[in-house]
Amino acid sequence: MSVGNRENTGYSKKGYECIYNIQMIGERQSVIGAGAGATGRFVSEDSDVTRKCNKRLVDQYIRDIESGIYRY
Repeated sequence: MSVGNRENTGYSKKGYECIYNIQMIGERQSVIGAGAGATGRFVSEDSDVTRKCNKRLVDQYIRDIESGIYRY
């Protein structure tokens, strides 16, 4: 379900809450973005969120992958 700003609000029966909505949309879970154009995020113990966007063009992504591994 979406509201006016296209935000995924989600809903569930009590006891059947979706871990994806709770952890991912609530920015409580780190995610590794793999591949050209992917975005990852790291959630620290203090709940600070750092995002890392991979290069969109495949040749640039391949060229920069070695240095990108160590950015997290």
